[in-house]
Amino acid sequence: MVAAIVLAAACLCALSVAHSTGARRAVAPDEEDSPPLEEEEEQPEIEVQSIESEPGPGSEPEPASKPQHEEYPDRLPADRLGKWRKYARARHCPLEDRDYQQIFNDLWPYREAGGISGTAVAAARRSLPDLTGVLTIRDGKVVVDKSVPPGLPFGGLGWYKQQAADFAADLPDMKLLISFHDLPRSWVAPLPAAVETALADGSMDPEQAWLQHACDAVGLNKAKPLHGVFSRGRDAGSEAFWAARGPIPILSGSKIPRCFSDILVPRKWPSSQARENRASLHSGCPISSMPWDEKASFRCCSCMHACQPSAACARAETWQLFQRQRLVNLSRQYPDHLDAAFTRYVQCDKASCAAMKEQYGAAVKRSAAQLYSHKAVVVVDGNGASSRLGAALCSGSVPLVGQLFREWFFSRLVPHRHYLPLHNYDNLPSKVEWIREHDKEARQVAAAASQYVNHKLRAEDHKCYMYRLFLEYSDIYRDDEEEGGGDGGGVTAAAEQTEAATAEQQAAEQA
Repeated sequence: MVAAIVLAAACLCALSVAHSTGARRAVAPDEEDSPPLEEEEEQPEIEVQSIESEPGPGSEPEPASKPQHEEYPDRLPADRLGKWRKYARARHCPLEDRDYQQIFNDLWPYREAGGISGTAVAAARRSLPDLTGVLTIRDGKVVVDKSVPPGLPFGGLGWYKQQAADFAADLPDMKLLISFHDLPRSWVAPLPAAVETALADGSMDPEQAWLQHACDAVGLNKAKPLHGVFSRGRDAGSEAFWAARGPIPILSGSKIPRCFSDILVPRKWPSSQARENRASLHSGCPISSMPWDEKASFRCCSCMHACQPSAACARAETWQLFQRQRLVNLSRQYPDHLDAAFTRYVQCDKASCAAMKEQYGAAVKRSAAQLYSHKAVVVVDGNGASSRLGAALCSGSVPLVGQLFREWFFSRLVPHRHYLPLHNYDNLPSKVEWIREHDKEARQVAAAASQYVNHKLRAEDHKCYMYRLFLEYSDIYRDDEEEGGGDGGGVTAAAEQTEAATAEQQAAEQA
């Protein structure tokens, strides 16, 4: 039975950010770990740490013990790397390895475990049959999994085939498992030993384990009632859980750091935002042609869908705590700072949709021009990662980002330079106050975000990143399917590393 996967609509909220004459002086931040982006004009440095709360869900850095890419100086054949550099240089893409650190981090567990085998890819495909497809590079051509139906959201395999056709001739043979839709699939957060045993012997299924433990072990236990993904079980009409116990070698559009081990890959941006995407992908930022000083200082009704996992929406006691609903509630608590509202109710059972509409009402949908005529926009998750972060960065307004999920380009962004981070919404009112009192610095953040998209988030940058990812992946891939299969090779070893980490955690808990 084909899984009924629900998709998150974009979530952008316009804020009232009137300029205040009583501005405080902004202190320059320490950006030693965030060197200026190439090809950008020098921008004044900005600091808002004086109003920061403790880091919230999704803001944890990657483990410091993770080895850097310099430890693999000879990882790629010189001729293949040279062809990639020629391709990237011709398209004005970044050439420095620091801009591709996300690739090295994502592949590191598999590299350390001995690589990825064709057998492991095939096994992972069988474990998630309705949610994934295999992209094959063979003799310099791209072949797609014929069992995957066309017309899937985010372009399905067809979009990846189109992207890879540019550089497939310079790639060795390999198979890549790609996730559809907007959720990660390889769940690796450590679990109690008893739970791992129950999963292994079949007395507990992954859905039960997820609903009980989710990402608790990586510090997100407090976020469990506040985000719809943690209440998500099987999708309507599906016999399978939406994720699998990892690590499994799968490429996905987003993930929650340390809770999922998916290898991040660019995904197609939704066609419902065609105008914004054209601007974002073709150096057309800012989207809004309105000068900063003319942006409205009055509050505007924001536009978003009340879209949450259908299984979670069936329980009224859970959806009232989810991220978008809390944002609308916050706008009622701080009407002078934020006005967020739902335009329609989807992906919920009839009773829950009716209850939400009665509680929140339904606002008139606003156009992108109306939305970006304000000095700040909020970006939060839906079912998975928001599909509008690129457009928000390109908007010409200040992006206030409160996402738990991360995409491939997120590590290239510098907080307080390209966006202002939100920590579970707790600091949203103070961020708005900062924008009001630091109009000049807020304008610089908006300009730096647009400049970043124009230089490093173009359609060409998506392809350069994907080409480099496939190239690095090929270095640890081996096709063993014609050799009689096997046990999955390095992925099995990676799983053993995860089990060892779980055992260590259990021992620490008992101590």
